[in-house]
Parts: sequence; structure tokens; C-alpha cells
Amino acid sequence: MNSIITENILKKRFYFKVSDFIDIDYDFVNILEKFNIEKYTDHYILFPYSINTDTRVFSENLNLIDILNKSSLKFIKIFICIKGENFDSHNFINDILKKDIDLVIIEDNFYKQNQQQILNLFKVYNKAFIVVSNSVKYLGLISRIFIKKIKQDNDIRIIGITGSAGKTTTKNLLFNLLSFFFNEKVVASKKSFNNEIGVPFTIFSINKDTQYLILEMGMRGFNQIEYLANISDIDYGIITSIGPAHILQVGNITGVNKAKGELIEYLIKNNKNFFILPKEYKIKEHIKNTNSIILPNKNYYIFKYNIINQENKFLTTFYLKFGKILKKFEIKTILSKGILRNFLMALVFINKLINLNLETKEKIKEKLILDLFNFIENDLFNQATEENRFNFKIKNNLFILDDCYNSNPLSMKENLNVIYKLINYFDKAYLVIGDMLELGKFSKFYHKLIFNKIYNILETNKNKVEAILVGSEFKKIKYNINNNYIKHFENVDNLLEYITLNLKKELNYFNKKILIDIKASRAIQLEKVVNLILNEL
Repeated sequence: MNSIITENILKKRFYFKVSDFIDIDYDFVNILEKFNIEKYTDHYILFPYSINTDTRVFSENLNLIDILNKSSLKFIKIFICIKGENFDSHNFINDILKKDIDLVIIEDNFYKQNQQQILNLFKVYNKAFIVVSNSVKYLGLISRIFIKKIKQDNDIRIIGITGSAGKTTTKNLLFNLLSFFFNEKVVASKKSFNNEIGVPFTIFSINKDTQYLILEMGMRGFNQIEYLANISDIDYGIITSIGPAHILQVGNITGVNKAKGELIEYLIKNNKNFFILPKEYKIKEHIKNTNSIILPNKNYYIFKYNIINQENKFLTTFYLKFGKILKKFEIKTILSKGILRNFLMALVFINKLINLNLETKEKIKEKLILDLFNFIENDLFNQATEENRFNFKIKNNLFILDDCYNSNPLSMKENLNVIYKLINYFDKAYLVIGDMLELGKFSKFYHKLIFNKIYNILETNKNKVEAILVGSEFKKIKYNINNNYIKHFENVDNLLEYITLNLKKELNYFNKKILIDIKASRAIQLEKVVNLILNEL
């Protein structure tokens, strides 16, 4: 028996506009019983276990939410059709229905345009579907309900992290530190799942044993951070940095400050007053009375940072001032100052969060402090960064800094500061630097600023460093310099041809130690350069 649940009833149950609930063979109550979906106050809630949101092709796991049917221990597969920027999984509806799917979520516009065809298809395949006004908002809605249900029954704390640079690194460092104390009871965003689809993805991966959930939150304009904070009901917040990133969407640095600050405004509005802020954040009056910490400060800071080479291995050395503690660290990898600031934020946050009180140097905590510092020195930074994000890769005589995942003036400056410290240990260096995008009317200003920094490196290391610039933004800079050590390419494909034809011999000259720095915004696609060097040269 077909049944259509009216818009008003579903509006009450799901708290946003839903057009219809349509099921071919069952009425509403029966379908709930079939899927063993729990009733939560006025809501019939789907408790998801996993989701994948690739809208390009269909596979067994594409856009699926798995619902555990407790009576049969069978996972109910729910497919959510999502319209992405380039692809729309509604267009694969025929292929979807051929798969092992129990329930499909589709959008109202698609249903209205294809109503009879959809009804026929679902009848043929004996599948159920829900029509919603916006499937991404549906994800957000069930995320919020899911979190509230989990919080009712479990003591889980949710941490939101945003910032112009360092979000992913801070998330990974905090995850590693919390895991040191709580083993497998910590969940964090995978990769860069930091938007209105990625955040629900992470939320759905928690369970009743999860004690801490760490969510990375990206910003592409105003109101996005507020939305992500709301659907995840965060309890604490960290803003890693404020700088010129996504200025195109928010106008200027003041706009960045405001957009990132939505995280803090959400916490204050909901009487949750503990958060970490960077020194450059413009503090509003009402924030001064909260339980916030601004870093670095006189009690918590890092100093005497350096990168050294011992027996052909690089070390990062620095001192940590942490209350009454003064500790020197030697980390067996290359770290930027930015990564160390992220580390400081994560350590101060966890110290406050779980009342470690490391700075008091209590006798009873000496072993804990010793174990923690050993963990920091030997293990913490092993997986702090992710693919194409400040990764060092070695091939024969080549030492490659793969930092091509994304870029803005803040992260570019950090990158070049590290290169400046490394150059003396190499016979030759190539700076492969691509455009920084989404800078709006300030694009020329910031590209000129970065170019000047690159030029200073060239001048300080004459005949040793070559700069290879990629993209239309760097082309606009009228640097008027007759310099054989600066080259420009319109796009990455032109650069690949140049490397193959001209640099191949030099890069394979084994008697020379060569440093190659590769960094740009994601759309420039400099990962193609990394792959060419590693796999084909």
C-alpha cells in the first residue's frame, strides 16, 4: 500500500521542510518497524554508522548511511543523493536501485521533475524513498539529533577547530595527545572532512564509548562555521590562526575574524566558555569575561626554534615554556613554527580540559609528565601532517617538501621560513610555488609580498636557488627583474613538460643534494609535479 505522509507531519518530526515520505509497499509505521528505527521524542531518527559522499560514481559505499537493525543485526543501507559542485548523484538513481539499498533520500526538485519515472522505478525495485527539500541539510539535521541522543546517554565532549591555517595539524596533534590518555575513545575528522558533508561524516562514526570528538571546521563564507557548530553541538573551541584566507568570500581580514569567530559566538551563546584563541584574533568585549586562553602568552610559549642536521638526519629543536616547566625538545623531523604553535595550542587545551595542571610540577605527576614528554619527543609528530601537507619525501638525491594541498599567505610564509633554514644543507634548491587563490582584490598585494620573500631567498643564496612560479596571479606581478633563476609557467602542464625536457638530467645528478619545495593552492594541481618527480624521473 502506498502512503504519503503530509508535509506538516514531517515538518513537526524533522523540523525542516520535507515534501513527502513515500514508500511503495509499506505504510509509515511498518517501514519504521521494518528498519527498526528508534523513536526519539517526536523524531523518528536514523542512527547512521557510516557515510561516503562522493557524488561522481556509484559504488557499494557511495553516499550510504548504514542503520543497524538490532532485531536482525542487519545493517540497513540508506543512500543519500547529494548534488555536488560538479556531479549530482540523483543522476545515478537507476544504478543506485540495482544495488543492495533499502532506502533512498532524494531532493524535492528532482522528485517533482521526474515523479512518475521515480515511482515506477522504485516500484520495480521494491525500494522505499524519502523526499526532502535539501539532502545536505537533512544530513545536518540528523547529525544534530544524533549528537543530542548520544549526549543524553553518554559523557561525550565535542571540540570544534577552525582557523586560517593549521586546522588539520592541530586536530591531528590534539587527537594524538588525547589518545595518549584515553586510548581508543577519541574520534577525529578524517583527512579534511570539514564542511557541511564532512562534519556529519565524522559525527556518524562515533559510538557510545567515544569520550572525545574532534571536528575540523572549514570556512567558505559567513554563517558556515555557525552552522557546523550548531549541527555538532560543540562544547569547546580552538581558533588556530587568523590570516588572509578565503578573503574573496568575506571581504578582508576583519571578515575572516568575524567568520572564524562564529565558533566562539556559538559557545558563548550556549554558556560554554572555554576556548583557545590566537594572539592575532580581535577580541570583543564580551569575550574578555570568558574562560578563554590567548596563545602564545607569558606563561605558555615556544622559543629558540631551529632546524639542524646531524649525521644526514634533520632535527627540529625548541624550548617549551609551560608555566613553571622549561623543557628542551629534539624532534626527529622537520617542523615549521606554525606546527609548533599548533602543538602549543593542543597541549594547553588538553592540560586545561582534563585538569592535568602540568605547570604546577606536582611530585605526584612527575612520572606522568615524563611519559608525556617522551611521547611528545618520540611519537606525537609522526602523523601530525597528512598527504600533500608539509610532507617530506626522499628519492635518491632529492629531498622534496610536498606542501601542495593548499596555500594562503600565512601558510606560504611558514613554508618559505623553513626553506630558508634548510637551504644551507643542500647543493641546489628549487622553489616550485603556485598561485594562492581566493584572495579577491588583495591578490596582487599578497602575491607581491610572497614574491619579495622568494626573491630575498634567491639573493641570499645566489646561483644556488631557482624559483619556478606557476599560475596567472604570479604572472600579473611586474617584478621587472632580469633574473635567469626565476621562471614562470601559465599552468602545471607546461611546467611538467619543462621538467621532463630540461630538468630531468640535473635532478638525477646524484653527486648533488637537491631540495625541491612544492606549494600552491589546491586548484593549481602541483601534486602532478610531486608524482612526476617520484614516479617518472
